[in-house]
Amino acid sequence: MRALTATAQTQGQHAGDFAWCDAGELVTFGSCCDSAGCGCQRAFTGLTTRKGTTTAVVAERAAFTVTDLAAAILSSHRRAGLASPGPSAALDAAREAATLAAIASRYPAGSILEIRAHKVTAREGTRP
Repeated sequence: MRALTATAQTQGQHAGDFAWCDAGELVTFGSCCDSAGCGCQRAFTGLTTRKGTTTAVVAERAAFTVTDLAAAILSSHRRAGLASPGPSAALDAAREAATLAAIASRYPAGSILEIRAHKVTAREGTRP
């Protein structure tokens, strides 16, 4: 399946770009605050580092499933203290994984994506 992973490719294309995740790390949507200047509305969050990046690459992950992605999301949220107790956290992670997989499936592997206010798009001139 295709999944979104952190990348430093195209960093600097926009003022304020940042890449604090490890390259290749699975990413998800981050929490957004009310501050307009912090960058959270334009960042993905790494599942391992819990750090942000303004760019993600669509990566082909052989033998990786939406269920695997949901488990990784749930594990990350639990480590960060963000998962609610009980089965609702697993359901939330499954929904998030399905959304991420659907987004990744719309782009060819190697596409560089960005997020702005919860809208994910391909970076200008970066689709393979």
